[in-house]
Amino acid sequence: MRIKLQIVAAGLLSAFLLGLGVPLLSQTSTSAGGAFQPIQDYTVGGAWTWRGQLSPWIVAGATEDAFETTFTFAEPTADAVIGVPEGSTFTLGDQTAVYAQGPAVADAINTQFFIADRAYTVTDIDVSWAVAESTGAMAVQVQRLQGTEAIASGDDLLASTIDATATANTVTAGTLTTTTAFLDLAAGDRLAVELTATPNEVTNIIVTVGLIPN
Repeated sequence: MRIKLQIVAAGLLSAFLLGLGVPLLSQTSTSAGGAFQPIQDYTVGGAWTWRGQLSPWIVAGATEDAFETTFTFAEPTADAVIGVPEGSTFTLGDQTAVYAQGPAVADAINTQFFIADRAYTVTDIDVSWAVAESTGAMAVQVQRLQGTEAIASGDDLLASTIDATATANTVTAGTLTTTTAFLDLAAGDRLAVELTATPNEVTNIIVTVGLIPN
C-alpha cells in the first residue's frame, strides 16, 4: 500500500509527524538506536551526536551472517577532530616499519628499509640490539629521506641518537624530534637507519617505526 501525503500546512504536518514519534530535524531528541535501511538515503542538515556508547557504529555488511565490524572510540577527555582530506583515500589501521640487522657485525650498516606508499605520520620509534657496542662510541639515528636525499643528508626523526653501548636485549623508546614536520611522510619518502660510527661488536639491531596513515 502506498500512502501519499499532501502538505496542507506546516503545522498540521509537524503535528502528524510528532504523533507518529518521528523527530523533526529542528528538534533535539534521543534515539534508542536502530538500523539504517539500505533502500533509503539519509541526509542530515546538522550534526549528529552519539551519547552513552563508545561503540555506536556497527556495520553488518551485505551478507547476513554472524560477522560485523564495530567502530570503537576511546572515552573523550578533550575535543578531537578526525579529518579526511579532499580527494584522499582514508584507510584505518596503524602500520609498523621494521629494520632488522643480521647476526654478523658486518651486517650493521647504514641502510634504507621502508618506502611510503601513501602519506603517514611517525608516532614512535623503538630500538634494541642483541650485543652492545663496547670498543667505542656508537649510536643509532633514524632519518626521513625525500627525493634523491642520501643517508646522512635526510631529516633526523630522533631528537637525540640512541646509544648502542647501552644494555643489550633492552627496548629503548626513542624521543621524537620536536620538528613535527619531519615526522610526516609523503608517498615515496623513505626511512633509513644511520649508525654514527663503524660497529665493532653490536649485532642484531632492530628498529621499529610506528606509522599512522594520513
